[in-house]
Amino acid sequence: MSLGGSLRRAIFFSRDRIKSQGIGSNLDEIRDELSEPSLVRERQSKRIRDLLNYATSNSLFYKKLVGKELSDFPVVNKQILIESYEEVCVPPALVPYQNGPLHIAKTSGSTGMVFKVPQDTRKRARRIADLKYFGEQAGYQSHEPLVQLQAFNVHNSADRLKSFKDNVYKFDASSMGDERLSELLEFIDRKSAVAVIGYASWLSQLVNFVTNNSLSLGKIKTLKSLIAISEHLHDDTKEKVEKLLNIDIVSRYSNEEQGVLAQQLAGDDAFKLNHASYYFEILKLDCDLPAEPGELGRIVVTDLFNYAFPMIRYDTGDTGIMGRAADTHDGFAFLSAIYGRRQDVVYSAAGEPIHPITLSRTLRVYPEIKQWQFIQKDSSRYIVKLNLYRPMDDKVIVDCVTKIFGEEAEVEVKVVSDIPVLASGKRRSVICELEHEG
Repeated sequence: MSLGGSLRRAIFFSRDRIKSQGIGSNLDEIRDELSEPSLVRERQSKRIRDLLNYATSNSLFYKKLVGKELSDFPVVNKQILIESYEEVCVPPALVPYQNGPLHIAKTSGSTGMVFKVPQDTRKRARRIADLKYFGEQAGYQSHEPLVQLQAFNVHNSADRLKSFKDNVYKFDASSMGDERLSELLEFIDRKSAVAVIGYASWLSQLVNFVTNNSLSLGKIKTLKSLIAISEHLHDDTKEKVEKLLNIDIVSRYSNEEQGVLAQQLAGDDAFKLNHASYYFEILKLDCDLPAEPGELGRIVVTDLFNYAFPMIRYDTGDTGIMGRAADTHDGFAFLSAIYGRRQDVVYSAAGEPIHPITLSRTLRVYPEIKQWQFIQKDSSRYIVKLNLYRPMDDKVIVDCVTKIFGEEAEVEVKVVSDIPVLASGKRRSVICELEHEG
């Protein structure tokens, strides 16, 4: 650990105790609960009961559900909560865990819908504590030098004073060509960064650049971990990092409106769920019944700590697979896979859901491919966009896709110079346009 990091950490937690902010106590609680399954189950049950009693007493949206069990509550999504915003909000005077103005978490994400979620003081402290706990799980101690990759805009840019205080340094990754990647490596070296966090596609570009430029290895000598967020982390990126760079890389599942929901442990593909702060359900794709263990379903989350804006049975819009009942992670239920947004699940010509990772593991074997994007246009028509290092036969890709999606699949290959990113900086590898049909 660095001297600067240790000093900052000591100052932060001393101020936290003096001001009774509760971040340190929440962190201790999370550590205890996520190491003892029986403890977290006991406390989770109580938190659910307390939340339901509180919401039905204080939120107009939930008042008609007094005395109901969690399974009786409606599954809600971002659209429903936006439309019912005033009814869901608890009047500030009735929020029990509040000191000063409410914190507002804002998100629009890939849906384009602006969503503002009020969070009370206790929820804010819990969210920060969650970040610190899962940072530790990724091999990164709070207040050690961290580089955060972001797409800068008028609302999001570097704050030098805050960066120095937190030891967190933002880097504008809006463009990630070779020149910018060289600048990023210099930045990592200059800050003696221990960890880098950013979109999975950005980390993939960084990893590919380093592995193809051996002289750059000296620039990452202080790095211990990479934390990928928001997008699927491809297997080949993980393998390169673990085998060639000797750095841990994990994928974190989180959202702006709630916080850190799950994270992989180093060297493991399974996702450790944040049972200490949330209750998780995996529901079927086409109805609100529980999915079977091992079945792809919708990720539905109940936030156990936000009393300013209760988020009960919130459909995140993402899909995943819960580990089979016979399997646990140190006694905890876990997600064996997360496949991103529901609209990014694609379907075979026969209508069977195909996990996006299937495409990743198929296309990764071709060294000619620099970037790829798969688009399902309708029930049996597919487009594969390829940005290539060197030419390859389209028929090879067509044959691969038809083996996965069926002989009835109509496959078109388009060679492009780049795969564009969204305004947020994310790059979607898999897109399903079935919902736009008719």
